[in-house]
Amino acid sequence: MRSGKPYGPCVFFDDGCKIHTVKPLECRIGNCSEYGEELSIWFMLNYQVNVSDPESVRQYAIYLKTRPTIPGGKLEELVPDKEKLGKILDFRILR
Repeated sequence: MRSGKPYGPCVFFDDGCKIHTVKPLECRIGNCSEYGEELSIWFMLNYQVNVSDPESVRQYAIYLKTRPTIPGGKLEELVPDKEKLGKILDFRILR
């Protein structure tokens, strides 16, 4: 276990990254650094969560039930209209 994380160290990292030239974008922006989790969340918020897509917001809400976020990543910050957010989460807004 690495730094209290429930997953083990990267299998490609041993005295440096062994797949550096072909490693995935998420790894390139920080999985091996002390900010890895925050960078992964940043990546998700910028490239996977789409506030214009209610299903994307619902999926992110499920993620937030068990995982942390970064400043600006709370549901209320992404969808500041409380009524709209409630409708999205209650499946009253589907698209």
